[in-house]
Amino acid sequence: MRILNRAEKAFWLLDQVSSMNFAIAAEGTGMLRTLSIEKAAQALMRRYPMAAVHIVQEGSVLRFEAAEGMPEIRTCSIPWIQDLETDLTRPFPEGGPLWRITLWQGPENFALIVTFHHCIADGRSGFRFLLDLLSVLDTQELPSLPAAGLQNRFEGAMFVPRPPPARPDVLPWFSKKTGPSVPRLTHISLTENESSGIVQSAKKNSLTVHGLVGAAQLCALASLLDSKSANLALSTPADARARLPANDSMLELCITLVTSPVLAEPGRMLECAREISAHIKSEMREDFLRFYETMPDADALLAKEGGIRLFGTMMQRGVQASVLSNVGTVELPVFSSFKVESMCFTVHPTLLQPVFTTLTTCNGRMHLLLNHDSARWEEGTFQKFTEAFRANLGILAGL
Repeated sequence: MRILNRAEKAFWLLDQVSSMNFAIAAEGTGMLRTLSIEKAAQALMRRYPMAAVHIVQEGSVLRFEAAEGMPEIRTCSIPWIQDLETDLTRPFPEGGPLWRITLWQGPENFALIVTFHHCIADGRSGFRFLLDLLSVLDTQELPSLPAAGLQNRFEGAMFVPRPPPARPDVLPWFSKKTGPSVPRLTHISLTENESSGIVQSAKKNSLTVHGLVGAAQLCALASLLDSKSANLALSTPADARARLPANDSMLELCITLVTSPVLAEPGRMLECAREISAHIKSEMREDFLRFYETMPDADALLAKEGGIRLFGTMMQRGVQASVLSNVGTVELPVFSSFKVESMCFTVHPTLLQPVFTTLTTCNGRMHLLLNHDSARWEEGTFQKFTEAFRANLGILAGL
């Protein structure tokens, strides 16, 4: 159908050494039925070309081809966040679509989760996809938007090799991967007052909400060091649609990754926020494809014997960077058959990401999911980090 573009190949490579799946979740009240979900999934496969493909490797060539059958639709009986900790990293069936659905249904409440392979979607298009799924479940109809082909938004984009960025300090309690991952999810929900306070603090100090939350995260990490200060890096998955001919109605991967070096310490959160905000704005205005320029060429690696193993070794030696992905404010539609009260998302961290934090704002509240490999953190350290991060968010809400 078409060859993967440079961005899709990069995320396929990353997925070969550490799962790059991500999931979008909607929580609400009402009853959902698996038979209705199956019919809705069929409708979305007809509308979204990326929902009906799998990836075929032919030598060093990676192609999207038509998938066989339907996406997996499963139910879980344990709390959905606990179920997602392990299900998020589960591979997709060979030949099948690169997404699946999980339903947790209680007596009155539900959680509906769609898990994607990152090559076919990003956070922005993933949220839209799940909202469309909910719309079909509610009315059994989709808005009349035509299905397009497998668009390549990066076609013609210039990729110029750049030297790697300066190496940040290494976190001493985060070890190299030596065995199976033990992923854990931590959910933080801010109150309406706290959420509003962070927005007001951003406006008052001419900063972005993303910069403030990113600073709270990095300064929390620095607070666990003996020196209480460190040169750290924050990676931001940034929407590239403003720089590429993207179509908002598509399911697609249309992001880049901006890594911002920051001197982090508990007493300079506002300064950190200002540096993060300015750096992201500068990179997106100028060399917004820097992330893909630093990635090795997938075709060349696949042409080598043991190329994927070599890439895994390269990843282990790379730069540590925590991640904050902010999808912004999600407007929740009013459905007639059920009520959606909140949405959030999560991404499994790569080998070089100590923690992958996601931020979603809906109904006036900010929801954060922190994803980390507990097998690589010293016991008790992540809890201390979470407490410091939560405290920093409270401080910023009051500035």
